[in-house]
Amino acid sequence: MSEKISNWQGYIVIEKDSQIVIKSRFVIDGVHVFGPDSDYTTLAISALEYINSRDIVNTISVDSSVNQDVMQACGYSLDEEAEWSIKCHSLSAELCITKDTYLETTISGEGIDPEFVKNIEKAWIEEGTSVSQGAYVSRQSYEISSSSRMNLSAQEINGQNIWPPREFLNVEKTTPNRNLTKSGKIVSWTKLAAGGAPSEFSIRAPILDGISTVLVSLYDGPNGVFLVADDNVGTVGIGTVVDLVLRKIYAQDNYVKYGLKAITD
Repeated sequence: MSEKISNWQGYIVIEKDSQIVIKSRFVIDGVHVFGPDSDYTTLAISALEYINSRDIVNTISVDSSVNQDVMQACGYSLDEEAEWSIKCHSLSAELCITKDTYLETTISGEGIDPEFVKNIEKAWIEEGTSVSQGAYVSRQSYEISSSSRMNLSAQEINGQNIWPPREFLNVEKTTPNRNLTKSGKIVSWTKLAAGGAPSEFSIRAPILDGISTVLVSLYDGPNGVFLVADDNVGTVGIGTVVDLVLRKIYAQDNYVKYGLKAITD
């Protein structure tokens, strides 16, 4: 079987012989490196969503470099004896989903400034150890709501989709939660200047030249506010179509919090 190469959620996917490799599109001296808000966990979820767009993989074994809490929050069962496994590359920002051994592939990527990568990596560490000056969210509170936020899991009340799910009184009819389509159109947007970003982003914001936020009208009904992926290269404006993809959001107490961000083609 020949290789099939696709651009997917800001990454590069190579498909061959019932296996896929997903790589960061950024390279330094020919070696793939992570973008400013990506890691093995975000690659893993994107790879599984790529597979599940045509096939279904629910149970999988994972490399220790992948955050297992996030995997389970996204609806995947972890089993060391599973048919499919996620294997992370030890020297490159890539991983393979396979039933066999790692599929080695070579493909060119997009050059990125090594100093920028170094500064972003350092900023993530510093922000994770700094004291929050904004609305502090405990790890417990984050984990309680993470599944509904990462999966766009909404509740239907009186025929209307509500996201994120919340408690309501005196409702006539509530149906079980369902996952919404992770796409929509921008109805409003803003860009926070480097000096005006919340403390959770204050060290990265100057490096990224600000932080963009969008209000998205989801195709399944509700509106939601999302950050724009840090490596987004498409146009951000009213009416722009976006997909929602998993990325790192911010770090507190040495713990990285993940969530959905908007990305354009």
